[in-house]
Amino acid sequence: MGKYRPLLPTDRSNLLYPVTVLNDAAINILVFSISRNLAESGAGLFLMGVFGAGFSLTFAVSSFTFGAVSDRRAKKLFIYLGVLVLLASSLLCYVLPSASVLHLLAYTLSGCSGGLLYPPLISWLNQKHSLSATSRGISSTVVRFSISWNLGVLLGNYSAGQLFEVSPTAPLLLAAGFCVVNLAILAALIPAGPATSESESPHAATEPHADTRTLLDTADSRGMSAEKAQLFITVSWVANIGGAFVGSMILHLFPKLAVDIGIAPELHGVLLGITRGAVIGTYLVMHLSTFWQYRLPVLLSLQGLSVMGLIILYFADSVPAVLTALVCLALLSGHNYFAGLFYGNANSSHENRGASSGLHQGTIATGIAFGSLGGGIIGSSFGIRAPYLLGIAVTGVLMSVQVALYLRHLVGRQQHTARNVAT
Repeated sequence: MGKYRPLLPTDRSNLLYPVTVLNDAAINILVFSISRNLAESGAGLFLMGVFGAGFSLTFAVSSFTFGAVSDRRAKKLFIYLGVLVLLASSLLCYVLPSASVLHLLAYTLSGCSGGLLYPPLISWLNQKHSLSATSRGISSTVVRFSISWNLGVLLGNYSAGQLFEVSPTAPLLLAAGFCVVNLAILAALIPAGPATSESESPHAATEPHADTRTLLDTADSRGMSAEKAQLFITVSWVANIGGAFVGSMILHLFPKLAVDIGIAPELHGVLLGITRGAVIGTYLVMHLSTFWQYRLPVLLSLQGLSVMGLIILYFADSVPAVLTALVCLALLSGHNYFAGLFYGNANSSHENRGASSGLHQGTIATGIAFGSLGGGIIGSSFGIRAPYLLGIAVTGVLMSVQVALYLRHLVGRQQHTARNVAT
């Protein structure tokens, strides 16, 4: 008899990529449909900001919490729970009255699904890669994961824009359908029988599980110090908050401006899809190059470009102007997400990558929450374009914080060098 060959390979972690595509598609269907429906029903920016902040705050809190917990528990369970929570949220949003308190709570619940699912999923994908400040293996995983969730965003926005014309609630059924498909995929990913810890896989058995600082101090091809690596992890968190603060206005408040300008739902979805293409292009450039790694001027330049995008959006009254502004903002979004995941996972031990990914996701969600709420408050008082001025101010302040952190690092390094010379 011939040797038995399983239908699926033993290492089925690659199935997590289609799970990511469908999960992000479902989340973005909810965000698009609910924010667009609020805008078209005449809701004010404050109410839209409250809805966006509720979603993002639960995403942030659950990311901080479950990222660390998933390092000590079965990652598969948290991924399952994340999909189930999103399925429940989609169905509840479909049946509950729009803009009601219960509708807000159901929408808020969907944010919790992201915090449950993404930190353990990212950690699981990176289990096979060793600790290195410039790891190509981690870069490969990050680019595949990042492209996957952005394809989900593109799919979600486009399909929601098309179905919204049929009915404002029709896209929510598609989101629920994507969740059901994900549960089927996870059933294939998690076979029956004794569970095997990801850290016990053949790949992981040969990987180092040492302390981050020790490894970075003793061996790195570019001479990367632990202090500089930690600096850029911190800087990426600050940049995440600022970039997400601005991005939240596109996610939760821009639909109001789109309705005011006269952009139809289908075109709205297409515009957001094009910006996802710009984000994916940014990921590919970063994966194929190293010029951006541990270099502050690159990050500051992209934040300057995002300020230009906000200025254009403030004055925009046509589709080309809006698209130009959105692409400027997309380049920073792409850089921040890829760099934050890369720095965190490349400089964290296997046992801490869930927590690191949770911090990354949590800082982004925190920025989105405050941007959505702050922009909603400012917009309700000073007009639908005023939030973009707030975004410019916040970006400028956080750029100053990043420069201050970098200068403190340089001073500390000079003092350390002086002490070594003296001894």
